[in-house]
Formats: sequence, structure tokens, C-alpha cells
Amino acid sequence: MKKAWKAYKIAKVQGDKAKMTEYANRIRTLQGELGVAKAKFPELGIN
Repeated sequence: MKKAWKAYKIAKVQGDKAKMTEYANRIRTLQGELGVAKAKFPELGIN
């Protein structure tokens, strides 16, 4: 999950919304599998 967060942050700096959405969904999937509270991404409309 650490790598997914890092990739998300890089995509955000580059302004790549498609990649940001991809990594946000990956992060939320991993959080669900681990039983951790899911992160919210309001800039992408993912709550």
C-alpha cells in the first residue's frame, strides 16, 4: 500500500487525473482487504 500512496502522490504532482483515480481505487481496495478505514479522495469524487 505504501507504493500505491507514493505513486498517487507523484500522479497528483504531475496533474494526471487518470493515474490518480487508478491509484486511489487501488489504495481503497487494499484498505478494504486489510480491514483499515478507507481513505477519501474528494478531489476525485471518491468518498
